[in-house]
Amino acid sequence: MNFPLILMIVSSFLSQLTFAATRSPTTEIANYQLDKSSSRTTSIVKDGSVSMGVVGQSPYKLKITYRLKLSVGGNRQGDLLIDLPEGFFEGEFMDKLRRDGHFETSSLKIDHLGYSDVTTLDGHSYAHCDIVKIYDIVLSKETKGLFKLLKDLSGDDLAAEEDFKDISIVGAVYPGIPVLGAVKVDLAGKYLGVSVRAGGDYVSP
Repeated sequence: MNFPLILMIVSSFLSQLTFAATRSPTTEIANYQLDKSSSRTTSIVKDGSVSMGVVGQSPYKLKITYRLKLSVGGNRQGDLLIDLPEGFFEGEFMDKLRRDGHFETSSLKIDHLGYSDVTTLDGHSYAHCDIVKIYDIVLSKETKGLFKLLKDLSGDDLAAEEDFKDISIVGAVYPGIPVLGAVKVDLAGKYLGVSVRAGGDYVSP
């Protein structure tokens, strides 16, 4: 099954939550706080936040709004819209990934790394989260939003797609978290051989 790359990135973060028939995804918002520790976030990124929501009618779109405060190159922000396929919120992808442990297309590979208890920056604990890694990601015309975010993390307005290598996303997924179910998300890659990365935690309302 050859989904567009950006759709697979989003799909990989779906939790095992069983969605009720009355669920209205457009009422959901998930906010994330940047973890400024050097182990998760590039040093030039001094602060930041991400908000995720769902807009439109089925088939829905995922809206991602991010803001970054950089020590060089000024502040960056962006709004990304990602098309979601019909039946997205009835997804069975995570169940299949748990069973098989691995999934891949010509554009990426996805592994289920097991389970872990995690604690977010605001002190909330989530037991037995699914840990999912997406790697060997190939940037393409279908991933303009991801490229823009990586370019903003690098602080270089002249960065080109081919300058980024070893792109990966790791997420910790827990049932009941709105929108995508992710309580931790980490994006990493190399820009001209230099590590660029950003990690954020879900902020409980």
